[in-house]
Amino acid sequence: MKVRRRVACPTKLALPTGDYRLYGVVSHVGSGLSSGHYVAAVQSLRDGVWYECDDTQTYNHFRGQMIDKG
Repeated sequence: MKVRRRVACPTKLALPTGDYRLYGVVSHVGSGLSSGHYVAAVQSLRDGVWYECDDTQTYNHFRGQMIDKG
């Protein structure tokens, strides 16, 4: 069954073994589990901005602006 709701995901996690930061998330886009494709959201270590990578295009994740890779 495909979950179709937003899920809160903290970017920092403190465990007894150490502190961790989230730098990437992979999401499935499609109507069901048998079709669709995957996209990745990654946080740049250079500028701290989150980017969405979808096949050949990269977008500023929060503003929806395409980044020119050329």
